[in-house]
Amino acid sequence: MKKIFGTLFLMLLSIAFVQAQTADEIASKYVEAIGGASNWQSIKTRKMDVTMFTSGIQLAGVVYEDSNNRQKVEFSFQGMKIIQAYDGETAWAQSPPQGMPQPTKLTGPEAEAMKGNEFLNEFVNYKKRGMQLELKGEEDINGKSHYRVDLTTPAGKTTQYFFDKDTYLVTATKETSAVGQEATSYLSDYKEFGGINIPTKVKVMIGGMEVQSLQINSVETNIDIADDTFAFPGN
Repeated sequence: MKKIFGTLFLMLLSIAFVQAQTADEIASKYVEAIGGASNWQSIKTRKMDVTMFTSGIQLAGVVYEDSNNRQKVEFSFQGMKIIQAYDGETAWAQSPPQGMPQPTKLTGPEAEAMKGNEFLNEFVNYKKRGMQLELKGEEDINGKSHYRVDLTTPAGKTTQYFFDKDTYLVTATKETSAVGQEATSYLSDYKEFGGINIPTKVKVMIGGMEVQSLQINSVETNIDIADDTFAFPGN
C-alpha cells in the first residue's frame, strides 16, 4: 500500500510539474508575440491617445504612464476635464459630472485599483516580480478554444487570461471589478508601437452587457513626461 501511495504521489508531482512548465511556455510565447521582454523593459514612458465609449457617450482622452507605475487618465466631456491619476503616493480624481469639481484624493477599492496598475506587462519577468501562474486548461472564447492561465499578483489579486492557441496573444481577461462584479475584457486588433504589440480595441462586459469600450488611436513611447503631470495638485 505504501508503495502504491508513493507512486501516486510521484505521478501527481509529475502532473503539477508539466502544468507549471506548460504555463511557463504559454507565458514565454505570449511575451515574444507582444515584442519580447527586452523591448518592454526598454520603455520608460508611454502616452496614448484614446477614445472611450460608455453609456452612449463618446469621450476623447489621453493616458500618461511611466515605469514608476504612475498613471494619469484624462478625458474631455462638454468642456470639462475628467481625471483619474496616481502619482506614486496618492490616487486622486476630478470629475465634475460626478459631483467632484475639484481634485479629490481617492480611498478604498478605487484607490487600490489605481495603485495596483502595472506599467510593465504582467508576464514580463513575472517570476522575479512575484507573480504566480496556474494553468487552468482550455476554455472557449467566442467559439474558439483558448488556453486559460490564472495570474495572481503578490497582493493576492487573481486575473484569468485567455490565450489564442495559434497566436498566443491574449484575447480576453476576467477579473473582479472594484464594485465586486466579474468583468470580462475582450482584447483585439493588436498593433506595434515602439517595438511592443498592444491591443488597440478593448470591450468590457459585466453581466453579459457591454459597459465600456476603448479604442487606442496612437501610442508614443519614451517621451518626456513631467513629474507634475501625475502629481495631486498642491503636492
